[in-house]
Amino acid sequence: MNLYAMKKTHVLPLALLVACFSLSGSLLAAGEKPADASSAKVTALKEREAADELTRVLKDIQTLQAQFQQTTMDNGGRRLQESSGDMVLKRPNLFRWNVADPFPQEVVSNGQQVSYYDKEMEQITLQDLDLASSATPALLLSGDTAAMLESFAVNMAKTSGNHFFTLLPKGGDSPFQELQLTFVDGRLSNMVLLDSLGSRTKILFDKVVMNEPVKDKLFEQYVPPGIDVLDQRASVMNAQKPASQSVGKP
Repeated sequence: MNLYAMKKTHVLPLALLVACFSLSGSLLAAGEKPADASSAKVTALKEREAADELTRVLKDIQTLQAQFQQTTMDNGGRRLQESSGDMVLKRPNLFRWNVADPFPQEVVSNGQQVSYYDKEMEQITLQDLDLASSATPALLLSGDTAAMLESFAVNMAKTSGNHFFTLLPKGGDSPFQELQLTFVDGRLSNMVLLDSLGSRTKILFDKVVMNEPVKDKLFEQYVPPGIDVLDQRASVMNAQKPASQSVGKP
């Protein structure tokens, strides 16, 4: 279960943006088998070209600010949730996603740790930002793109001024089946996430501002007085473990 998806289902859509992907797995997405060695080479070449192009597009984005509208639908097309808010990203590995409606939430990375704040529940969760084992939409947009794309098979389609990318996780234990990114004239237009249950989350970005100065102070994490803190950082968890007892020889 996603560590951010605690007690309330309305937490999940925003949590998907920072859910961990496995970096292990086969070269091709599960279920895909090339017909022969020649087609395998062609597939690998196309994926590499697509990954290189996505890396180029994302490297041009040093900061990103936008408003978003997010809709989640089940595999039958029934609307499950809607939310809206704003976000800001800054390389390397800094991001803040704020949901204003209907349930106030906030996810912030200061480059070393991530805080999830559920204002309705009056609870904040702290976790380490594990760059070595996380390949997430939020980090994909703000982190080391080339390194993270090693955990995806990437496909690309282009029209005049538009780029459409489809990312398939190589690991079989990912909570995502597919991630789609659309760029219009170099600007992020929308993101679509398909999970293993067939649910589809679409995020539309509006009023996009790129490469304007953003202060690091915006990504500082603040714990309001009286808020419950669930600290899941490794240093804290290890400190809470009981000391091991040596067993003497009989």
